[in-house]
Amino acid sequence: DGFRVLQDGIHNHIVNLDQLVAQRTQELEGAMAEIRALSLLDPLTGCFNRRSFDERIAREIERAGRYGRPLSMLFADIDHFKAINDSYGHLVGDQVLQAVSSIFRSGGRADVDWVARYGGEEFVIVLPETNEENAVASAERLRAGILVDVSIPDHPLLRVTASFGVAQCRQEET
Repeated sequence: DGFRVLQDGIHNHIVNLDQLVAQRTQELEGAMAEIRALSLLDPLTGCFNRRSFDERIAREIERAGRYGRPLSMLFADIDHFKAINDSYGHLVGDQVLQAVSSIFRSGGRADVDWVARYGGEEFVIVLPETNEENAVASAERLRAGILVDVSIPDHPLLRVTASFGVAQCRQEET
């Protein structure tokens, strides 16, 4: 009987350890996913960060060249952003960045187009499989969407605009 009690105790201990290992493994995997997201994404806007942009754009250019497909990019700069920060404070500036980046992220094709925060108030929107004419149309649509869609709580008169540049990677370019 004593041997059986000891064996049951050891068995229960092993089961508890297995459960603890599974729980810790799940926690570790969650922490690793969070660290990976933090290393790839801008925490304020949820867009890819500059480091991710540098890595991803090289692959996009290589893929466009390999398959002979168009690749366009939009460079967006929020107009008078320093004045927004100076007049309304950095909290409102952060809200403007979040609102504009949300428009950029939702304004593209899911799982195709992607957005990176390039600098303070500068964003790059990468448009694979998009020629220059369609990229210009996308830039105009996003520009117009900012005028209509950006609303900041407690600041209904805040007008936010952005300027856009459009570029297409040609086959002979890197």
